Amino acid sequence: MPRKAVEGWQTCYDGFVANLNATPPIARRVPADVLDMMTPLEIDQARAHIDTVYRDVLARAQEEAQSVCTRQFAWEQATQRFV
Repeated sequence: MPRKAVEGWQTCYDGFVANLNATPPIARRVPADVLDMMTPLEIDQARAHIDTVYRDVLARAQEEAQSVCTRQFAWEQATQRFV
């Protein structure tokens, strides 16, 4: 993978992670009028679900990042052998 492609991917990935880390807590994700109707148990369940979804999304992104890094390393090694 050419360096420019990896740099573009890295910029995109960094933005994705920053946005994911900036995700607001449940109180700002669920409208206040809906939260007012939820029981404490429902709020806990919603929070747990949201946390699970974000953990899964981050795990998949980390797997993709590892794959890109592995391909980049292989490309660099092949380029060095060629040169």
